[in-house]
Amino acid sequence: MQDEYPELESSIKWLHVNDQYIWLSGTKALWRIDIMKKNIVPFNQYIGIPHHDIQAITSHEGIVYLGTKKGLIYFDESIDPMNAVAPSMALEQIIAESAGAISTSGNLNLPYYKNALQIQLSSISLRSKGAYYYAYRLVELDSNWTFLEAGYGTLNFPTLPSGNHTLEVRAINESGISSKTVTLYISVDYPVWERWWFYILVTLVGLSIMAFLFKLRVNFIRKKADQKTRLIQSQLTALKAQMNPHFMYNALNSIQALIFQNDIKNSTLYLGKFSHLMRKILEASGKELISLQEEIEILKLYLELEKLRFKQDFTYELIVEDEIDAHSISLPPMLIQPYIENAFKHGLLHKKGDKKLKIRFFEKNHDTICEITDNGIGRKHAEEIKARLQEKHQSFATQANEKRVELLNDNTQRNYNVWIEDLMENNEPSGTRVQIIIDSKK
Repeated sequence: MQDEYPELESSIKWLHVNDQYIWLSGTKALWRIDIMKKNIVPFNQYIGIPHHDIQAITSHEGIVYLGTKKGLIYFDESIDPMNAVAPSMALEQIIAESAGAISTSGNLNLPYYKNALQIQLSSISLRSKGAYYYAYRLVELDSNWTFLEAGYGTLNFPTLPSGNHTLEVRAINESGISSKTVTLYISVDYPVWERWWFYILVTLVGLSIMAFLFKLRVNFIRKKADQKTRLIQSQLTALKAQMNPHFMYNALNSIQALIFQNDIKNSTLYLGKFSHLMRKILEASGKELISLQEEIEILKLYLELEKLRFKQDFTYELIVEDEIDAHSISLPPMLIQPYIENAFKHGLLHKKGDKKLKIRFFEKNHDTICEITDNGIGRKHAEEIKARLQEKHQSFATQANEKRVELLNDNTQRNYNVWIEDLMENNEPSGTRVQIIIDSKK
């Protein structure tokens, strides 16, 4: 029988059969099975049948008689036990985090930062004797109903999302009869960062920042390109300084004098040095860096040609200390020569008597230092002579050396510093010392 009526319980205490019905007494209910219609209906304490206390069952002429511990109970065997009375339903109290207890009628508006909500439900279903339940749903969030026992008639929403919500609540009795649906419209404000105008504002600000950063990047690239261009121009100017017409004229004029003197050996020697110097300068001009050894070779050739110009009055020393590895140290080409040219043009050219120039490469605090010392007339007297001669042209050495060093510091991986010191002897100028420092730590 249980296979035919699966809702029946397995524990049956009493059984009674008549022409139309089969009556079964179990622990859950008194069951009535219609033999003709083959349907089953439970009778329990909610409709006044104490099924736990049944001791005997019989029927006669359409009346069912139940013998119970509390007495005899009888009723029409065709009675319908369904509870057709719908329960009443109401929202008893609404407690909002932002405003405490509020009215249960009308629409409810909550701020986004205080959107917790508690709703106490109230219903009446007299015949059900508490055997009913609530069903509720927030339509916009979930179309399915959530069920709640009548004894726990409180809805708690700790956090409601921003937007408009429709809360539907109803009570359902033990026979499945539902009350009218009670509806509450709830609106939770959107925070500033979720509003449409905020998205537009953030987009505009983001685009402005991107445009600003893009402009900065473009300006940075332009600045770097400009610095690179000026560095190249500076290097070309340095090349021009080493190949300036005055030097070439003086060098070739000195070689020509040797030819006129029929000094074939020396004229051939210095002509070879001159061509060698020109070739090395042109080779170095196409490189960003050359070794210190290459720079020293260029300086030696340059000094030899200047010595030819100044005759016996000029002597020089070029010293490379033992701690210097001239082949492994690199530097921009034509970095040192302009300062040596300065020593000739502004210091030694106007000096009477012996002219001495000392060039020394050494290491100090892991830095490579080139020290250029001359015994010329000093910068102050050189400026006075220049003013008297009313020179309008500034040489590369005085005009562009500092600018080139600044460009090198901005565009290379090393730091270059130049220090110039006026030498004094008996309160009189006795020459100039220049130190070119190549910082190896950068």
